[in-house]
Amino acid sequence: MKNILDDIKSGFRLYNPQYEFIGKTGEFKILNIDGSLKWIQLLDNSKYNWVYGNLTRSYKRGFIIEAVDMMKY
Repeated sequence: MKNILDDIKSGFRLYNPQYEFIGKTGEFKILNIDGSLKWIQLLDNSKYNWVYGNLTRSYKRGFIIEAVDMMKY
C-alpha cells in the first residue's frame, strides 16, 4: 500500500496525533532503494530535520502523521 507521504510537496504543515505541530515539509526527500519515500525534510523544527510516518487526515492546511519516526541528520 502506498503512503500518501510519498507524494507530498514542500510547504505542508505536519502535526502528530495529539495535534502538536511537528514542522513544515521541505523540498528534499531520502528514498529507499525501490524509490519509495524513506524520510522527508522538516523545516521549522529545531530538534529534528527529517520525519517519516503515515498521513491519516488533513488538519489546518496540513496533515496528521501517525507512526512518526524523526531523525536529526
